[in-house]
Amino acid sequence: MLQTIAPSIESEILVGRGEILAGETRICEARYAIYAEKTVMEQSGAGETDRVMESRRVLGRVTATPEDLSACLCVPARLTLRLQDGRRLDFDLEDSSGRIFDGWGPY
Repeated sequence: MLQTIAPSIESEILVGRGEILAGETRICEARYAIYAEKTVMEQSGAGETDRVMESRRVLGRVTATPEDLSACLCVPARLTLRLQDGRRLDFDLEDSSGRIFDGWGPY
């Protein structure tokens, strides 16, 4: 029988100035305000290997010039935000308002 151990939730609010990248190519500088949450749930059972399920949620917005945000929307791959502290956050931009609708990180 599997037993679920209470989930562990880590969250972080990220605010600052960073760079939006396509791969390693810099597209623009941007301000950001982001909420990042990681939930880890462990399951274990008699004689079974522990299983760990992890989910991440990233919500927020980047602010840059309209021209820079339009350039970001033309990138066919996921974008990366290099945060002020040097970490990175991969994300998809929803529209020219700068809203992030899917992300992974920070790492």
